[in-house]
Amino acid sequence: MTANLRSCRSGEVISSAAYRSAYVRISQLGWRREEPGEPECENPELVPSVVASLREHGLSEHTLAEQLGFDVTLLEDAVGVRLRQPPPMDAELARVIDLFKSRALGSR
Repeated sequence: MTANLRSCRSGEVISSAAYRSAYVRISQLGWRREEPGEPECENPELVPSVVASLREHGLSEHTLAEQLGFDVTLLEDAVGVRLRQPPPMDAELARVIDLFKSRALGSR
């Protein structure tokens, strides 16, 4: 809104007085920080489903990024979604030992 107002002023569509008056009103309404009617941010729905489909056909995110000329992180930033799946958990690493429980059992 303020950009349009400045554009109108610089193009001499409105007078300096009208510009000042409109800017004061915009400030009074609190629209300098957040304009009314701002659309809600949308999360992309198509990109994750396309990436999932490519995964099913054996194309990894890294290959996709490489073919597009992007780093995976840059591709994630460009499309606005997380593309990488966490690496599969190694069965050996997945075994967690509770040290506190072991210590308690050993001290009995």
